Amino acid sequence: MSDGLLRLDRENAKVIRYRNDPASPDSLPENRITTLLEDREGDIWVGFGALPPILFTPRPPPFKSLPFDSGNRANLGERLVDVIFQDRQGALWIGTTGALDRCDSTGRRCTHFDIPGRGVASDVLSIAEDTSGNFWVGTSGQGLCRFDRIAGKCQALFRHANQDPSSISNDTVSCLLIGHDGALWAGKRRWSEQVRPRN
Repeated sequence: MSDGLLRLDRENAKVIRYRNDPASPDSLPENRITTLLEDREGDIWVGFGALPPILFTPRPPPFKSLPFDSGNRANLGERLVDVIFQDRQGALWIGTTGALDRCDSTGRRCTHFDIPGRGVASDVLSIAEDTSGNFWVGTSGQGLCRFDRIAGKCQALFRHANQDPSSISNDTVSCLLIGHDGALWAGKRRWSEQVRPRN
């Protein structure tokens, strides 16, 4: 989306548009938005195509920059935000080019984690937390990672194997969903499947 951020004002039956204004440092940093998340406090986290995410609140000033993505050598100057996820403890997790970042609920403290895969970094496309508290990270080309939040690294990496019909069907996992029965579903644009990790 390159038209900025739209907010529906239900009481007045109108739409409010927020766009970048080069003359205003408090405006939206850019108009290309890739992902949105409303946290438990009602604030909106906004991810962009080439800039760090921001925190949007209806109270002025509306946009707040975050101390984000420091130490990520994989972003090559771009800070594409693919996904923003809030876990049960209220922490915000941000999937980017080659990394995963954890920010506390205030956005003041962020921690950077690399997501490895056979010697190369991978974009983090999707995040989920299952009913057992396991934390899952879907990547672009490196498969599905069960992430250990205490150790700050992949506990297990599940990849497609041509010789193993029980492996995941694709190493690009662009969406994750926990079903009503607690099952983990992984998907890409044209497929989805239930994941049954064996370790």
